[in-house]
Amino acid sequence: MQGPHLACTMWALASLRHAPSQQWVGAALMRTERCTRTLGSGAALASLLWGTAVLRCAPPGAWMEHYLVQVRARASVHVHGYVCANACLCMCVCARAGS
Repeated sequence: MQGPHLACTMWALASLRHAPSQQWVGAALMRTERCTRTLGSGAALASLLWGTAVLRCAPPGAWMEHYLVQVRARASVHVHGYVCANACLCMCVCARAGS
């Protein structure tokens, strides 16, 4: 799966409030970290982060730092303010879920 597909899948699972297994979540998080360049738009990134937060996943700190870099990179290019804010809010929720 490419980045946008994973982002849509995570968004869909969260929208349905269907929590996948921890094994699936771990594999999805590893895959998304490897294919961030294929996410393309800030909306795909925000969908991924929103789904991760709603499902109360607790990604490792390094994963979250990696995505913060992606948010910052896109914010200066083509991300609307609400997408960046959504991504940052979701990262905060994820941090709380992990503690």
